[in-house]
Amino acid sequence: MCAAEGADRVALERWVQQLEAYFRGERLAWTADELDLDEMPFGSFERNVYRTLLSIPPAVTLSYGTLADMAGYPRAARAVGNAMASNPVPIVVPCHRVVRSDGSLGRYGDDPAWKERLLDHEQRHVARSVAEGHDDER
Repeated sequence: MCAAEGADRVALERWVQQLEAYFRGERLAWTADELDLDEMPFGSFERNVYRTLLSIPPAVTLSYGTLADMAGYPRAARAVGNAMASNPVPIVVPCHRVVRSDGSLGRYGDDPAWKERLLDHEQRHVARSVAEGHDDER
């Protein structure tokens, strides 16, 4: 195994551990700094939308239009929806927290029920954390 393969294996294992921690409820969010969005192959629009989305706390939802406004792109709700649909790292960039303007969940990949499951998961763990007196979900 070459050094690059070893580094890739270490990076992959780190991501597996972090996702496992998410599903155990030990970690519910990532930061833009952790992901180094500037190094990822997105356009500036997607980068700004994803960075803004990463600032939304676990279990909190917002509409595509609200996210567009917050990211500095008023009236770009449809483009935000496209960015969510092409998100290469769902869960980590929490596109499941973005819903339709009427509050309905909308689509989520091949199985729309996953959006509801992920939000329920976050709500349970945020509530547990609050009950235990913790206030940091990262």
